[in-house]
Amino acid sequence: MQWTKAKTYLIIALLIANIVLFLSLDQRKIYFNNDICSKNLNNINQILSDMGVKNNLKLSNKKLEISPIEVKFANINSDNETDIFVDLNNKYKNEIKIIDDIYYELIIKDAPSGFSNQKEFARNFIREIFPGSEYKLKDFSIEQDSNTLVYEEYFKGLYLGQGYVKFLFYEDGDVDISILKAKIISQGDKVAYAISQAQALSLAIPKLKRGDIITGMALGYDMVQNNPYEDDESKTERIRMIPYWRIQINSREFIYVEAIR
Repeated sequence: MQWTKAKTYLIIALLIANIVLFLSLDQRKIYFNNDICSKNLNNINQILSDMGVKNNLKLSNKKLEISPIEVKFANINSDNETDIFVDLNNKYKNEIKIIDDIYYELIIKDAPSGFSNQKEFARNFIREIFPGSEYKLKDFSIEQDSNTLVYEEYFKGLYLGQGYVKFLFYEDGDVDISILKAKIISQGDKVAYAISQAQALSLAIPKLKRGDIITGMALGYDMVQNNPYEDDESKTERIRMIPYWRIQINSREFIYVEAIR
């Protein structure tokens, strides 16, 4: 009887020892992985520095869940004309032009002058025409005779590379507005993990050159780069978009890295 009790206690003690050992090894693994991640980030920054490339970002090794999506661009000539464009027609009676069935372009008279006022006008326009949709400023330019603002559409916090609203403000007070609206048809059921921000930047290193300044990175969706059917009009009807990391260089240039490997 005493031997049975002793045997039971021995088994319990061994189990406890194994659990403690497992937790200790697991903790060491976490420390090791964190150390490796930290060293990788330092290595990337050192390589960029040696190349003469300035990195203004704090890099992350975090991987994010993401899946491909399929989109259809709003077609203003279709039978199922959306309320978005009906509202646009009803409100703005100035010159309206339709390009390639998927673009919507209009000119508004007496637009505000001054870059800050024009930004406010653009934000208010987007809020009014696309309530509930998310748009962020992607690019802008200030020229002698015109200013340009390009706002990009977002889906669940991720950019949609083909959806945008572009404002071109002229000296005479006209603003030319071009719109390409995307409609999400489906989202892939299979969820994958996108590579981390740091991994994406490391893959982009061969495309960088001395004097480049990395000013931004965004995860989102775009068409396959170097698509052989890029000039095919049928692509505008239904497009499968895949995840990309978009790296912004010198504020006006972009490098794309596939986010799922």
